[in-house]
Amino acid sequence: IFMVMSLKYNEEYHIKNLKSFLVLFSILILFSQYPSILPFILVFWVFLFLYYLIFIIFIGNDGKLHEMVINNLWNITFLLIFIGTFYWILDLIAYGGIPILEPLKRGSLDPWYTMAAHFLPLGTILLVSLASIEMEKKKARFVSLVFVVFTLITMGVLGYRTQIALTIIGVLIVSAFTELVTLEEITVLGGAGALGLIVMTSLRNIILQAKISIIDAIRYRVGLTLSSYDILAHLGGVRGFTHGFVHIASYPPLANLMPGLAYSPRRYIGVFVGADNVSITSTIMGPLVIDFGIIGVFLGMLFLGFLLKKSYDLIKRIEGKEKALFIAFYAIFLSYSIIGIETGLVDFEVLLTFFAGFLYILYRS
Repeated sequence: IFMVMSLKYNEEYHIKNLKSFLVLFSILILFSQYPSILPFILVFWVFLFLYYLIFIIFIGNDGKLHEMVINNLWNITFLLIFIGTFYWILDLIAYGGIPILEPLKRGSLDPWYTMAAHFLPLGTILLVSLASIEMEKKKARFVSLVFVVFTLITMGVLGYRTQIALTIIGVLIVSAFTELVTLEEITVLGGAGALGLIVMTSLRNIILQAKISIIDAIRYRVGLTLSSYDILAHLGGVRGFTHGFVHIASYPPLANLMPGLAYSPRRYIGVFVGADNVSITSTIMGPLVIDFGIIGVFLGMLFLGFLLKKSYDLIKRIEGKEKALFIAFYAIFLSYSIIGIETGLVDFEVLLTFFAGFLYILYRS
């Protein structure tokens, strides 16, 4: 797919580099002992995409990258939706049940399949943005509603409220920019989304037989998150304590090498706050301060502000189909930032999305 996209403007140059890349990668395959071919295929295509993205931007773009992106924007959108749906199905098959009905066993979900399934909300947000700009309002509203409902149901089955919140907030931001819905409708939809998240939390408490109210659950969760941040801030100091290892743990194979039962960044954080084998959130600044200290928090917030400001400026400057891409970028960045206030920004697909968006924004700025 990416080879064909590249051929549009520099055939001989890219064919040569693609061949050399595939040969080197094939040599690595001969020495690998990957337990499953599907995660390997996912890693392969992710890094092939990153290779071409960086290569095109910094070496061979000839100023035509945005033309390639615009011409393939619908293809990219449906590719994200297809990948997310495909790996969602694989995740359920590998799990052998319905995760939302078994909250305590949700940790046994395959991290690769779950990560890839999270591309579905990203594709849906981009689709709503494109539909709002390219379709008649009535048709755009119908198409958007179908895909949003589908995404909410699929992510709800996995039991992850973060992806549901991402979809709701992201779609509302896109709808506000494109005037797909009115302010009153945004208020109603936002309230309905919040109610849905409360219902999910209540269902989880009922299944776990936790005799606690929603308000108390939120209060205890916030208290735990802030207490965890206090511990990490004390450990991180000015220059950091783990020096990048928390963020490196977002890549599952490397996470398995971390101290203790730390199979993800949040479980790695759990080790430091005395909660082994438990996923702990520590605010958006927690992972930054334990890895890079107060300096890292300053630079991280500066980077986040840069992305939001630049993507917003590009929305105002660029017209047509490409504007839909920057609206989606802005909606995704802002949604993740809002959600990350509590959860942090340490998931692999989140870092990947921010990295890809950062490169493209640099190119178009």
